[in-house]
Amino acid sequence: MSGSFQLAENLMLTLRFAGGTDRGRQREHNEDTYSIQYGSRGGFVVADGLGGHVAGEVASQLACGSIDDSLLAILNDLSCDTETWYVETAVLNAMGEANEIVRAEAKKNVALTGMGCTLLAAIFHTSRVTIGQVGDCRAYQWRAGTLRQLTTDHTIVADMSHPNHYVLERAVGIMEELRADVRTINIQPKDRLLFCSDGLWNMLDDNQLSAILSEIKEAEPCVLLLVDEANRMGGEDNVTVIVIDIIGGECE
Repeated sequence: MSGSFQLAENLMLTLRFAGGTDRGRQREHNEDTYSIQYGSRGGFVVADGLGGHVAGEVASQLACGSIDDSLLAILNDLSCDTETWYVETAVLNAMGEANEIVRAEAKKNVALTGMGCTLLAAIFHTSRVTIGQVGDCRAYQWRAGTLRQLTTDHTIVADMSHPNHYVLERAVGIMEELRADVRTINIQPKDRLLFCSDGLWNMLDDNQLSAILSEIKEAEPCVLLLVDEANRMGGEDNVTVIVIDIIGGECE
């Protein structure tokens, strides 16, 4: 999916974006889900069903669908005067609702017991983006040649060389009360945002990601190349990528 939209009526700020997902080279099916909601503002979601867990694809689809509904409601309620704390609270509440929906569905169907997913949800508003995240889906900001990770992985061990670096301590569906992180950052023209599942960053390190984000100027071919490179490096997991370019000026 690709497209472009102006962030709000009294903004000169425009987002150009593309997203894609692939099952990779070693998985039989794709447990990742992503969504893009846009109009006068933008909402983006990445959900990754827990690999090796029961019905991970069901969990990611349920969570993504729930967040979609919530993001639309939040986006319709935003204006240039909306304060950051309100947006952050709304995103956290939306993620909590997604957690409840996944857990409720698992209780109704014994075959779905234990299902879960990681989740990232982002809302662009005025010259800011608010990002909610649980698990190890990541958000990055690329600015002037420098790549910065905006999220923290909720894994038992942070060290990538440790054999348990991939074991999650937080995820949608596995916690009675979801503990998600939320943060808001300022955005400006020429910024590029990358949202992705771990199937991308487990295959490509920061230098490789930064090189592709720097070299490929349009969002859609950038997404395609990131997915292709993850698969070329082994494609050990499903891979989902959203790239968003910030074009234009600032709030009048």
